[in-house]
Amino acid sequence: MIAVNIPKNVVRKVMQQGFASLGASDKKDLPPDVTCILGTSYTEFLKKVYSQHVNNEQAFTYFCEAQALYNNGMAWNILKYREKYPKSKIVVITGALHAIKAGVPDQLKQRGTISYKVILPALPEFNLQNATTDDADYFMLK
Repeated sequence: MIAVNIPKNVVRKVMQQGFASLGASDKKDLPPDVTCILGTSYTEFLKKVYSQHVNNEQAFTYFCEAQALYNNGMAWNILKYREKYPKSKIVVITGALHAIKAGVPDQLKQRGTISYKVILPALPEFNLQNATTDDADYFMLK
């Protein structure tokens, strides 16, 4: 079992002050080419989820940057593990916001060639009525 997260203190800083606030020491455990760019569909999804809690544009921007940083970092750590153990199967368990195809899987696709399947629990945001194969490959039903 391995941890694929990035340091929580770095994510917390991005949540509070934005990606631009990170210094060289903050970035030492991050992918060398890390960005906080999100796709439009993922940003729209996050806006729906986030607006249920807070309605502040700058805080939302920092939230999106933190999500992108998490996704990017987890993908990088997964691929580093794959390089070290190329014949191994990897099962990643993460929160739904990161697990949907627009999250960590999209970063995996951008960073390398790795096959994956996304299995999500049926949630109000994602279920058989409102999700597509662009979101997940399978849903766990009750």
